Amino acid sequence: TRQLKIITGSTYFIAGGILAALGYSNTVYPGFIGCMRTIKIDGNSKLPSDWSTQEYCCADDVLFDACHMTDRCNPNPCQHGGVCKQNSMEFMCDCRGTGYGGAVCHTSINPLSCLAYKNVQAVGPRADIKIDVDGSGPLAPFPVTCEFYADGKIATVVHHANEQTTSVDGFQEPGSFVQDIRYEANEDQIIALINRSSTCRQHLEYACRNSKLLNSPSDEANFRPFSWWVSGRNKRADYWAGALPGSRMCECGINSACADPRKWCNCDTESDVWQVDGGDIIEKEDLPVKQLRFGDTGSALDDREGRYTLGPLLCEGDDLFNNVVTFRIADATINLPTFDMGHSGDIYFEFR
Repeated sequence: TRQLKIITGSTYFIAGGILAALGYSNTVYPGFIGCMRTIKIDGNSKLPSDWSTQEYCCADDVLFDACHMTDRCNPNPCQHGGVCKQNSMEFMCDCRGTGYGGAVCHTSINPLSCLAYKNVQAVGPRADIKIDVDGSGPLAPFPVTCEFYADGKIATVVHHANEQTTSVDGFQEPGSFVQDIRYEANEDQIIALINRSSTCRQHLEYACRNSKLLNSPSDEANFRPFSWWVSGRNKRADYWAGALPGSRMCECGINSACADPRKWCNCDTESDVWQVDGGDIIEKEDLPVKQLRFGDTGSALDDREGRYTLGPLLCEGDDLFNNVVTFRIADATINLPTFDMGHSGDIYFEFR
């Protein structure tokens, strides 16, 4: 047994304390804010009536024989995951790491779109940023690449984890090869971006050798493709990228330009020479591509194989900024819908 000799000061602080720095590390500790009971010193209870004015600090801020604490952090007034802190007078929100600022972490610190980003600063050909499509709404910011073209067009690019060209071999049964697509934004965020955009598109390409794609030609009742993609609404697509919905064709079938004029896709010719079917998916209600399914690639020992490439989701235009009003005289006005101050809301505008 080892005896330790401890030397302390003459004053013990209960709860807070009049000194900001305590201990040898000079670390600042925040004082306790709340209610205490059953205080004992040397095993003896210290009743509320036993405290003299010399034994506590700040007469207006210490109340005895009652708990009058108001918890200003319950419920949490801080939005978007902000951390609530409080003292005896008020609460504060710590918004660090949330992507939001302001008194209650309500205001997004990220732009609404790539166009909003360009409106407030000079830009180069591209920028990797985060956008917040619903501003102070429930959707979190997400990463995009903004592409700024010389003709003034702006594209918002949402990337996914499978943009590299990928080989498919040894999957003979229709749709037996399965690839789920994981984007850098969740489904709700992507839908909000698509709805706000004027146009969206996604490029999909399949290169093949002795591997059928849509098994064309076919009628609606006998459409049994070897490969397909799944739309944003979890629907198996009945056309290939570059063609029209419901056509059961590839782009070359629409243009009557397939390698075999009797087929509706280049890959359906089962050629020993590499063929390609691809194009852009432009139907907004079908975007983004959520899953790819492939088949008819035989085994690893034969000459049936394929390669697919799925590009990122690319959207252009921002309908929010298409609503422009020009005031040609100083006292011109417009009437807006009544704003209900009883609920949380935002008024947003830009001017020049």
